Amino acid sequence: KRQKLLQSVLLGTAVLFILAFELWWIKISQTVPGADQRYVWVGAQEFMQGNYRYMEEGKYFQFYPHQLTFVMFCQMFMKLFGTTEFLMFKYFNAICSVVAILTLWKIFCEFSKKAEERIGFIIAAACIFPLFLYVTFIYSEIVSLTFMLLAFYFVLKFTETDRGYFG
Repeated sequence: KRQKLLQSVLLGTAVLFILAFELWWIKISQTVPGADQRYVWVGAQEFMQGNYRYMEEGKYFQFYPHQLTFVMFCQMFMKLFGTTEFLMFKYFNAICSVVAILTLWKIFCEFSKKAEERIGFIIAAACIFPLFLYVTFIYSEIVSLTFMLLAFYFVLKFTETDRGYFG
């Protein structure tokens, strides 16, 4: 029981540290989308206005059509949050990275019951600085990682219970 409490406190502290660090990084870095990030974000804004100039011959999306799915995601994001400001996407990345870490924790706990290993995981998770620094990019890596981990966890739980729910 005491080990569970210690793990919960450590996990909560790590999550708060991660979120605080990411919010601090977003604030001080003040990055502006450039290169691919810019084309995707501005392309999404312009597509919403009916302007498809980036799809013309010799333009960005003719050379990189694989980015169009992310453009569609950005459009849905902009409509859902009612903003075309990319700062909101950075905050969304920060939330997604925390959800990814928590989901990874749940997956790890399915395979490891040892308290020492779980504590080691929490410490290691608090040190994934490349993930935390990446929140300022307007890319889909963090979002897709989060949804992939959630899908894996749900499949794992489904195979355990053989039900579509966990009740």
